[in-house]
Amino acid sequence: MVMLSNTGGATQAFSSLHGAFLKAMQDKTEWTAKDLLPFVQIVSEERWAQNFGVPEIMMFKELATRAPVLFKKTVVTVDLVKDSAESVLTTVTGCFAAGSGGIPELGLGNAETNMIMNAWKRHLLLWKNAVSLRKNAHIMFAIVSAISFLIALASTFYTLISVNCDESEIKATRLWKKRYQKLLIVLPIIAALFSTVRAKLRLVDKWKICEYAAYQIVTEIYKFRTRTFEYDPARQAEGNGEQESSSSKETKHAASHNNSVAGIVRDTFCTRVQEIFNGVMESDVGRNGYLEYQKRWEWEEGKAAARMFRAELQRHVLLNIHKGTAKIKVDARSMQYSFRLG
Repeated sequence: MVMLSNTGGATQAFSSLHGAFLKAMQDKTEWTAKDLLPFVQIVSEERWAQNFGVPEIMMFKELATRAPVLFKKTVVTVDLVKDSAESVLTTVTGCFAAGSGGIPELGLGNAETNMIMNAWKRHLLLWKNAVSLRKNAHIMFAIVSAISFLIALASTFYTLISVNCDESEIKATRLWKKRYQKLLIVLPIIAALFSTVRAKLRLVDKWKICEYAAYQIVTEIYKFRTRTFEYDPARQAEGNGEQESSSSKETKHAASHNNSVAGIVRDTFCTRVQEIFNGVMESDVGRNGYLEYQKRWEWEEGKAAARMFRAELQRHVLLNIHKGTAKIKVDARSMQYSFRLG
């Protein structure tokens, strides 16, 4: 839906209200109907203008809560006075090009947002455990490599002492020869012990399992957010329902059809993420108890934990997914964290 601003009438009122809602959503502030009323531009003296107010604001608020992506991308405002022709064309093209599965069904609320956040939590859990397993694998490899180097060094010095010294060797040389003999007995035993433990733990395999599953979940999240591949509503509609031949039946069942397709898309996403996570839990990582919850937001609920999680997620996406350098800014009053690529 494209609303033409500065054209008067009801369109002017709704376009100004739409702009106020977008500003509130951008600033991440909760505005009440009383706060939004001053932004409504009513330039008509008709009867509808006298009754325009709180009901329309609550309707917009419900739409923004139920379908924020639809509200931002497919409901747009074009200013015919200030915007250029190219800007109007870009806005209108983006509005009709934005894929949307329609307005979510009643009672959905923030279920889709929570579903995506739960997927991100599982991704972060797997990622942090992958980092921990990678660190342990590198430490174990460094220990085995250091012991192997010491064995080679001790055997070299022992050979030099044995070859270059005769029967009249001094007491200190004989002492070092005995020390190298002891090292050549003890160090291989220690190396064998660490090599056995390293092979038994299979830290590299567990690290790769967690890392690969974490990247798989990210792939599913972005495909679901962009509604592409198996999450494309049009593709789901073609594969699921039988096409109605009568246009009246299509009109009658349009809303229920869109809602059913949206539900199938969400179910597909939940199933895929669950299968990925179950695959990790059924592997050696899950059976041996290597998955650890390390931070509060991984198991707690509430606003404080949600704020911590969002801040951690923003930093993680910038540093590890987008491979950038994060510059962190913290608002002490609102405890809002902001990051940008450096």
